[in-house]
Amino acid sequence: MTREEKAERKAYLDSIPEYTKLKADFYRLLMESTQRDEEEYRNQRFWRRVAFAMGFMLGAGVIALAISVLG
Repeated sequence: MTREEKAERKAYLDSIPEYTKLKADFYRLLMESTQRDEEEYRNQRFWRRVAFAMGFMLGAGVIALAISVLG
């Protein structure tokens, strides 16, 4: 398919209202899913940091307990 044929086909498809509406809906859904993925990633990263901090505090507590029992 040549560039001219592609341009003709694109012009034809863009002239169809249902096609332009479907295309707009597709891009809107794509943007919403991308935004949702970014929010999930930020939330996941936050909880990973919280879990690391809790593990660190638990480890420090175990070490302090061991020092107090042995010392």
